Amino acid sequence: MIHPVVMLLISIATFLPTASADMEGLKTYKDLLEETNSRIRNIDTDSLKRVLEENPNMVLLDVRLPGEIESMGHIDAKQQVNIPRGWVEVRIVNHVIDKDTPIVAYCGAGIRSAFVVDVLRTMGFTDVQNYAEGFLGWQQRGLPIVR
Repeated sequence: MIHPVVMLLISIATFLPTASADMEGLKTYKDLLEETNSRIRNIDTDSLKRVLEENPNMVLLDVRLPGEIESMGHIDAKQQVNIPRGWVEVRIVNHVIDKDTPIVAYCGAGIRSAFVVDVLRTMGFTDVQNYAEGFLGWQQRGLPIVR
């Protein structure tokens, strides 16, 4: 089993720029994230707890890879669904059939899920939010997780 911190570092490393002969003029993931965050709604841990308690029909979308979930666990919520980021556009309709269904996406630290929320909005889903503190924020608060 891979240690959770190692899994996080691996997932973050996928967003880091790689060496290139000519990077000038290219946007970094930070640039893209800043633009994305200006278009989406982010929520914090207290807001997520409230949504989970008040809306049993919402979808809590975990976009991490299966290996991350195996090693770290996931938020303990009956609304929990896992679709890795690379499959969201294809598989979301298997779990959400009404475009107005509330969806909160999360990942390890709120980066990948922000991009997913933006894509879901583009697809036409109307009530989509990003849990910006991610699984690590939930875990650090000592809230229930499933391993």
